[in-house]
Amino acid sequence: MMGAMALGFTACEDAPADAPIQNTPQPPVVAADEVAIVADAVLTSGENLNLDQYIDQTGMPLFSISKDNLPEGLTLSADMQVSATEDFVEIQTLPLTLNGTNLEVDPALWHEAHLEMFGDDVDAQKAYYRVPAYVTTETQAGVPGLTYRLGGVDHYLASGSVMEIPMTSIMTTDYWYTPGDSNGWSAAASQYLYNTNKEDKPWYYGSCLLNSQFKIADTIDWSGINYGSGGEGVLTDDGAAGNITVAAPGLYWVTANFTALTYTLTAIEKVSIIGNFGGWNTDQYLTPNEDMTVWTGTVELDGEWKIRINENWDYNYGERLASPVLDGSNFKHDAGTYNVTMTFSGHHPKIKVAKA
Repeated sequence: MMGAMALGFTACEDAPADAPIQNTPQPPVVAADEVAIVADAVLTSGENLNLDQYIDQTGMPLFSISKDNLPEGLTLSADMQVSATEDFVEIQTLPLTLNGTNLEVDPALWHEAHLEMFGDDVDAQKAYYRVPAYVTTETQAGVPGLTYRLGGVDHYLASGSVMEIPMTSIMTTDYWYTPGDSNGWSAAASQYLYNTNKEDKPWYYGSCLLNSQFKIADTIDWSGINYGSGGEGVLTDDGAAGNITVAAPGLYWVTANFTALTYTLTAIEKVSIIGNFGGWNTDQYLTPNEDMTVWTGTVELDGEWKIRINENWDYNYGERLASPVLDGSNFKHDAGTYNVTMTFSGHHPKIKVAKA
């Protein structure tokens, strides 16, 4: 499959005796047709792929390697790009893990990709996929290896389509939209407020990226109830009322009580992890990117933990990483160092945890 890879080693004769030898790897010549994969049953059965069936799995086999003649010292990796359209104008990229001869995907990540492509529609949707692959040279003398696209920028190990159904068991249909100037006044593109389903907290809640003004609506097309501001902290469906406003652009914890017709806006200034590692009284903080959509950190975990906001238990997430909920049960991970990412874009937050 792959021709020999030439590694050039050069050293200057006039340099001091203890000068380091320069290692200059040249791009490998790869015959892409010598690496092949075949789709596993979940992609070839002809039936709908129901992601709910894999909700408790961390790896779902999608492809098997049928031919792999990589020279010694090279490793193979791959992604799966999925799109709602055949032209792949917009794509969601899912990392694939090589487990033996199988390429596997995290079902929770595919579920999140489905939500980004098709929203919260629980019906089967047609998604297109393609698989770019890469080869990486081995580390030498402490210098990390180089990664190359297998077969060039337009080569894919596999491509096709599949009818997919999201993880419906963890989805709720009880939510409100927050169309505003941060999402082009599009309910479909907005972040959602979810029912707490708690008698002592009779409201809807959510974390929303807000620019300056928005409304709270119960339909995607403005045909239902649309709440604006009847004064600070007061909701009204009076069409002559103004929009709900925020003092400054940012990430906010939003609540709406449709019985009392009240709302609250709390600026999210800190996102942290708390748990067994610190006796539940020490926070490890995540750092936001510039627009506060992604918060990341390298943290120590040891058993149970949760994410909370502004160091306040009134705003805490638990239960499911793919779709975290207010006051949910604790997350659990073995003792160790992890990279944690919490993303606030999309309809609801998402949490990813990986060994550091």
